[in-house]
Amino acid sequence: VVNIMHGLTSSFRKDTGNLKGFRCSDLDMLLCFNKSEAEMYKKIDPNVNVFPISSVQEAKNPRFNKIKRFIVRRKFKIQNEKNVFYASNTFPLNNNRIYQLTNSDENNYNFEKKMINLLSNINKKVIYKTYPRRNYIDPSPMTKYAKKFDNIKVIDGNFDLRYINSIGDIFILTSIGISSTVTWLINLKKPVIFLCSNKNGMFTDESINLMKKIFIFVNRDKKSWEKDLENIVNQSYEKLKKIWDDKQVYRDQYDVEWLTDKQSHAGKLGAKYIKEFFQQKL
Repeated sequence: VVNIMHGLTSSFRKDTGNLKGFRCSDLDMLLCFNKSEAEMYKKIDPNVNVFPISSVQEAKNPRFNKIKRFIVRRKFKIQNEKNVFYASNTFPLNNNRIYQLTNSDENNYNFEKKMINLLSNINKKVIYKTYPRRNYIDPSPMTKYAKKFDNIKVIDGNFDLRYINSIGDIFILTSIGISSTVTWLINLKKPVIFLCSNKNGMFTDESINLMKKIFIFVNRDKKSWEKDLENIVNQSYEKLKKIWDDKQVYRDQYDVEWLTDKQSHAGKLGAKYIKEFFQQKL
């Protein structure tokens, strides 16, 4: 049994308690993204047979973005102008949540409404992409609410971010450690603003310091976070791109240990480790 993990940055989390029920050594092999994740699984289960193989190639070296942008713009009838792309991870969870790790539906609702109101008043067009998951029969009320604003284009339905990220220019990210969203943004060479909240103590001090270096960082636990975000997104694209490009040195520095490991080939490495395993067993 070979298990391949999903979702970059799980090693940013302080509490891996919900992973301890996942007995890694019951697997013949566990393949993950990077060295920090391999170390995390070894701490959970010292007997695990784990190998970091990096992320998929398309996430490390996105191709044909101009062609994809043209096609996706036509599909969603989006003008070719600079925009803020809010890839929302905030969706009604119903009872499908992890206590003390994910927020309640009430908190998610209030936060999402704040975000939509804030983005409706900035000086740029906005793309609001809902998360392609539903835990209720009825759709999220935020979808209908966001459609009221002239500067917001809503993309709902079952559209995975990896297939439509080419239309974004400035990205807003609100979740790390529990989804794959960041995987499809980190190497686009476009500014990514991360709204970080650590009220639940999810992140280690080391990972927070790392996030401050690699992202355009906004502390969502500060009272002024809404004003801080507004001031950032209202800056020119060129200025935000310069800030993002200046942080590339840190993304390169931490790439192998913490991020996507752009120098490796996931398919070739995975095949190598699996082949060696079978050769040893046969």
